[in-house]
Amino acid sequence: MSESLEEGSALARPTHFKRFSVSAAKKLGLYRKPTFTKQNRLKFYAKQPRSRQPQFVVIGVAHSIHGVLRYHVRDVNRHSKTYGMTGYITARSNFLKRTYHTKVDRLKIVTVLNPRGIDSYRTAKLKGKVTHYKQGQQLKVKRIVKHNLTTRYQLTNGRYITTNKQFVYAGRLKYPKRMTVTYGANLYRDVNFHAKAGHHYTRSQTIRVFGWDYSNHGTLRYRVSGGYVTANHRYVDATQQHLLAGEHLL
Repeated sequence: MSESLEEGSALARPTHFKRFSVSAAKKLGLYRKPTFTKQNRLKFYAKQPRSRQPQFVVIGVAHSIHGVLRYHVRDVNRHSKTYGMTGYITARSNFLKRTYHTKVDRLKIVTVLNPRGIDSYRTAKLKGKVTHYKQGQQLKVKRIVKHNLTTRYQLTNGRYITTNKQFVYAGRLKYPKRMTVTYGANLYRDVNFHAKAGHHYTRSQTIRVFGWDYSNHGTLRYRVSGGYVTANHRYVDATQQHLLAGEHLL
């Protein structure tokens, strides 16, 4: 990534610097030094859909030799080979988004994004698990409260949930409940399509959809009974499929 590409606006920073969390909305590099060169690049992070975007904690700021602002970050992507790694990334606002919601949507509704769902808790510390909500459920929000360097949603029932944008969407988000096979589709046990589940759907079959997820490469899949099937419109036709297609941009 050249220095000329780094010119531009940065995310707003507090006057007195405090750590905060950001997510990568586009492909970006992690570098050893604030001046980006191929030689000091540690890692490239591919562009991913919102629910799989790489996350970082900003632990400081620096400038390149040309005066371009950089964020000094720590990789906080658990189960990743780069977890805990530190380095420098761009501070451009079109590459990064804040990880946590900071205000309540005008509808005061949030939709659960996480394929494994989310839990609600008795306190803003997210202690005392109360209820589990499945992907696609829509919850009514009372307000946002601050907790350390992050925020929480307080629901109208008084319980608290995460405001992490990988887990919840601010507003109503619909997804297909059924789809029709247009060409033929295989059923797989895993979202990365490594193992077939031994079933093939033929043309014109209707399948009930329970949710959605993404492969490691960011390809949309539908979760159905027994596993996962493709969301490629060449093979299946799903009502409201287009509503999930833009999740990269949320």
